Amino acid sequence: EPQAVALVLNAHAKLQISNPVLFDYFAQDVPRRIKSYSMHSLCLVSSAFARAGRAEPALFQKVGDSVCSQAPSLYPRAVASVLFAFSEVDIRHGVLFYNAPEHVRQHVARYSVDELAMIARAYGRFQMVHLPLFDTITSAIPTRTLVDAAATLPLFESGSGDGGALGDALGGVDSVGDEEVGRRAGASLPRVASLVWLMEAYARLTIFEAEILQLLCDAIVARRADLEPQMVVHALRAAAALSWAHDGLIALGADCLAAQSEDLTIEDLEQLAKSLHELGAAADEREAEHSIRLLERPTRRVSAASAKIVGVTAPWTAAL
Repeated sequence: EPQAVALVLNAHAKLQISNPVLFDYFAQDVPRRIKSYSMHSLCLVSSAFARAGRAEPALFQKVGDSVCSQAPSLYPRAVASVLFAFSEVDIRHGVLFYNAPEHVRQHVARYSVDELAMIARAYGRFQMVHLPLFDTITSAIPTRTLVDAAATLPLFESGSGDGGALGDALGGVDSVGDEEVGRRAGASLPRVASLVWLMEAYARLTIFEAEILQLLCDAIVARRADLEPQMVVHALRAAAALSWAHDGLIALGADCLAAQSEDLTIEDLEQLAKSLHELGAAADEREAEHSIRLLERPTRRVSAASAKIVGVTAPWTAAL
């Protein structure tokens, strides 16, 4: 049965069980029987091959064609999961990527932040500057809850982040195939990695939205305990690409560089140091002053949405 095949493939990929013969066989069999696969099964199959790093053009072409033919039965998690899977194996499906933004626009209230982040990441990876799609995402993010209002975490104490807690972030990041996660938009907090993915997508496509960058940076800093060091590097790199000098994010990056450098590769360390330097955190005061003039900075007047996210404990808003 197609559903059983999809579940078996997904289980092997999720548990990282190496079984090339299994994937080789179904890379040929699934396209032959594609009409018998439901939308859910197609999502699981594409997600399984993406997780396993198996770029099978014939398979993904058939999956994309079948998803498009079942357009009336599409739902947010299916759209996000399939687009994400295609981007992970670097295979484009023109019709699917052309029409998906309209589904997002029409049903954006049903999309969770995690799903919007998966879609943004997919378009960012392919360098698809689809402005109507990102206009929809930009209008949706301020209406969503990104941080637990009851959270009162210490923000910038050196070494305050627990390495074990930071290291758990990616465990829940790879949501491909987990269709029920974030089913209702706003029902739960998005993964902090989704916030970083959104920043990276805006940076890769050079889309500058000051309000969204402020909201995302505030939320990332407020949820620093959920971040692993690699995610800090990605967030700083995105901020640097957009010349967005957010004081809290800079402090978070500096803290990571000082306290958690042993958890980073040499390449990550170099990238983090470079990003901090580009954001004005230079060792030489005169050089830093010169760099700061070229950067965009959050204004002292913080939007209501941003203040709601950060809360009264945030040091850069408490004095306002």
